[in-house]
Amino acid sequence: MATMNCDICGGRVVATEKDGWFACDSCGMDYPLDWVKAKFQKTQTVKVEGAVKVEGAIKVEGTANMESLMKRGWLFLEDSDWRQANECFDKALDIDPEHAPAYIGKLCVELKLHSEDEIARGEIKVEHKDVHDLVKAGNKLEAIKLYRVKTNCGLGEAKSYVDSLVGDTPGSSLSGYRNYQKALRFASSDYRAKLEGFESAIQNESERIAKLQRKEQDKLQYFKLWREMNNAGSGEMLRSLATQFREMNGYNDDHRDANKTAEECDRKADELDYLGYKRRYKQFLSEKNSITDYDAVLVLAKKLRAMNGYEDTSFLADECDRLADEVKRTYQQRKEEQRKQGQERMRRMKEAQLLRKQEEQRRLEQAQQAERAREEQRKRAQDKRLAEQSNNWASHGLCRYCGGELKGVFTKKCTACGKQN
Repeated sequence: MATMNCDICGGRVVATEKDGWFACDSCGMDYPLDWVKAKFQKTQTVKVEGAVKVEGAIKVEGTANMESLMKRGWLFLEDSDWRQANECFDKALDIDPEHAPAYIGKLCVELKLHSEDEIARGEIKVEHKDVHDLVKAGNKLEAIKLYRVKTNCGLGEAKSYVDSLVGDTPGSSLSGYRNYQKALRFASSDYRAKLEGFESAIQNESERIAKLQRKEQDKLQYFKLWREMNNAGSGEMLRSLATQFREMNGYNDDHRDANKTAEECDRKADELDYLGYKRRYKQFLSEKNSITDYDAVLVLAKKLRAMNGYEDTSFLADECDRLADEVKRTYQQRKEEQRKQGQERMRRMKEAQLLRKQEEQRRLEQAQQAERAREEQRKRAQDKRLAEQSNNWASHGLCRYCGGELKGVFTKKCTACGKQN
């Protein structure tokens, strides 16, 4: 049975589940039953024996050629059928490995673009840009993990995808794409000029987008600072915001001028500082008899002079100097009084200590004197008792010293103590 081939890519035409329709098993082109019948009738098997001499060009029908494959590839791109388009361009490269437009077709598949015109307009769309950024930063392992999370694919497929990104520079240039490099390598001079124009268009579009992004970022930054300016409660914060407005390099869009807003921040900061300094001065003035830190008043005077004559700051600064002198004199007088009072307290304390010591000494002497008197009284009482006992012993003919027996006629001597009575 004869095999019917696709008119587009040369693939094999087979029956489908749809009644009366056939399709190419390569490119998917649909054919009706009438086309199959006509094709079958034209197919003849001819057996030729011996040598056959053919003159002129021979056209072989029913086989894929470069032109049909390229056309079919661009059609698949228009339908966003990236797989079929890539297969057509691969088959074209099988016929001619140096066919530059086929590499551009594969580049369109890689970038998910529908035609060369989109490249010419600089419309590069980077799929999985966050994965590209990780690869560019040299973090392949994190890139593989992220790609698996985003696509729910296997480890091998994720690793192959990440490996294919190594060396690519997506987004702002075509030079990092291998298909573009090969297209430039095999392109004719005219086609090379066209491809180089693609690169210029990409760079111009990238610069335009970057400029718009910077403008949008500046706009967001301006509004962020503007909101902070309206909520700022101190001159220091407003001056910090003024510096940030000036760092926006003269941003001016839709009546929003960063430099003028910075000047407004400075004006509001001066106003807030002035009101704060004035309140502080009135506070010092009301507490001049109790405050002790006259240096704080001098610091306030210095801050007022730093405002370069704003409102009545010069007058207030002079008043602060006068107040500081008054506070200093009052403070010194108070310190002198406190010193004298301290000396008087110290003198009184010393006198009190001396009196306490004298009283303690007097009491000690009185106690000692009383103790001596008691001791003398005890001694007299004891001597009295001893005398009475001695007289009692003597009256009974005993030794007056110990009460022992006496012996002797004319001289009496105690037999116990041996003393003579």
